[in-house]
Amino acid sequence: MPDGPKTEVIPRVRRPRRDDADLTGTLSVLEGPDVGAFYVLQRDVSFTMGRSEDCEGSFPHTSVSRRHAVLDILFKDERLRARLRDLGSTNGVRVNRRPADEHWLASGDKLRLGRVLLRFEWMNEEEVAYHKRLAESHRVAQRDPLSGLYTRAFLDDRLPKLIIEADEEFRPLSCILLDLDRFKAINDEFGHLIGDGVIRRVARVAWQTLRRADFAIRYGGEEMLFILPDVNLEGALEIAEQLRESVARDPFSELDAAVRVTASLGVSERGTGESAKRWIGRTDQALYDAKRGGRNRVVQAPHYLGDLPDPDSTGDDLAKETVRDVGVVSVEDEGERAVGEIHSSGPMDTVDTDLP
Repeated sequence: MPDGPKTEVIPRVRRPRRDDADLTGTLSVLEGPDVGAFYVLQRDVSFTMGRSEDCEGSFPHTSVSRRHAVLDILFKDERLRARLRDLGSTNGVRVNRRPADEHWLASGDKLRLGRVLLRFEWMNEEEVAYHKRLAESHRVAQRDPLSGLYTRAFLDDRLPKLIIEADEEFRPLSCILLDLDRFKAINDEFGHLIGDGVIRRVARVAWQTLRRADFAIRYGGEEMLFILPDVNLEGALEIAEQLRESVARDPFSELDAAVRVTASLGVSERGTGESAKRWIGRTDQALYDAKRGGRNRVVQAPHYLGDLPDPDSTGDDLAKETVRDVGVVSVEDEGERAVGEIHSSGPMDTVDTDLP
């Protein structure tokens, strides 16, 4: 009678552990204001994380303390280790969802500092080089190649998260929509190379004026959208006026002695429960009112009155409207539509029907 099936025990072959000398500690940003960023940690050099610009890992978010936590790569018990310590932060540090004042990290651990989520990993030289290339590709994909501002794709990805955060934490969220006045005439008179130079300079003015926590997006053509977390309407109006003044006095003459550039801006604070489409639409209407009112001025959008459908539109029609049409919030008073309040203005231009 033949023997039955045999069970053969194959001895487990231990994979040699990679030499510590070949490993490097790294951090990848999974959630927060700088998603996709990649940090390579140096041995025997403390990597401080916080909201302050002085931190090696600087995350401009109000949920992060100025100096939130520190991560050290050092040798312990003859092995390379990574030690994370809370620096007395307001919102604390969590590792793999558990509170941690001090923790020795393992590869793959997830760290949360307020609204910022990071992943720690040990990597070899080839892995570090690959992730550096990946992070750079991600950064480039988020930026408009002409202006250096974020793209509409970035806005579509980031804005819903900003709205959720604002609602959960009862924090204000405002936006500014900027459009260059008579930009088509600049292109026609001086050429598109000068026009491109104007867009680049205005984008630079924006980066110099805005806070690190703000988001600047090339919204389309010569339009730029600025999202301002934790800024109420009054603060947004001040920032918008700074932008208007800075554009008006910037020396565009180095592009061409005859170039003169001004901008019109619409401003609004998002209302409680307001959709992103309605909110940006209100801001777009305020920008239109700034153009119609003479250009080179800042106009505050009408206050949010709730997502009520236009009495002349059905629900299906409303869903098909453009952003500009959806953004109109009308208040009828003796047969005239109330427009946004003009917060500030430059010299009056002759009002015409051509509003670019």
